[in-house]
Amino acid sequence: MNNKLIVVVLFLCFSAAVITPIFAQFPTIVAKSGSTPTIDGVVNDNEWNNASSVSFSGVQVFLKQDGKNLYVAFKGPVYPLTIMNVLFDVNNDRTLLPQSDDLTLGVQSNNILGEAHVVNNQWDRITPSGWTGASQTISNTIQAEFSIPYAKLNIVAGTDKTLGINFAYQTLTNPPNPGTVFWWSNSADLANPEMTPSAWGRINSTGYNWVPEASSLLILSILMVTISLILIARKKPQHRQPEKCST
Repeated sequence: MNNKLIVVVLFLCFSAAVITPIFAQFPTIVAKSGSTPTIDGVVNDNEWNNASSVSFSGVQVFLKQDGKNLYVAFKGPVYPLTIMNVLFDVNNDRTLLPQSDDLTLGVQSNNILGEAHVVNNQWDRITPSGWTGASQTISNTIQAEFSIPYAKLNIVAGTDKTLGINFAYQTLTNPPNPGTVFWWSNSADLANPEMTPSAWGRINSTGYNWVPEASSLLILSILMVTISLILIARKKPQHRQPEKCST
């Protein structure tokens, strides 16, 4: 192995060691295509078994899409008053302070909806509009479901888009226990992740492009198999019938 090749190999190894942890700081959730759930606050397994999911601090979150809406569901521990929030960085600009494109949607355990947008780098509550949600307490869990139309998130069906995303499970008990817990922050000692979109995870629909279709990887595999069969059929020798002798 010559010296130049050794240098290249060492550089690639170093790059992988440095870059991989950087990207690992921002996990990405894929919004897979799935069935349309009934938004009644009951997170049934048969409705959400085709969704992506994440877990944190005893909370489960499920996500999927049907070509028109992004659906989110929560299951969490029971407290007297709980708010389940989804935070979006719609433009995925990952700023150090929240911007006008960022929004938060929440469903309380008493079935009240909440929404907040950013004004002058601060969250400002507004009247919820353009989406639906519901919550119920079932089997010792507080459950919630969200239906968020693509227009609310500037998503165009058929075009992949990446958004920043985070989830918060907030309890309003006195004293607060556990208070507010977040799905993701790229800094363990970050005091207020809701104020730092750069610390959130990501969500996209790569492989589905925000439409209800089979994964593009599956389509590619089917296409490759089809092409292979066509080529095999074309190469297969054809047996010609012997010509009859004229008398």
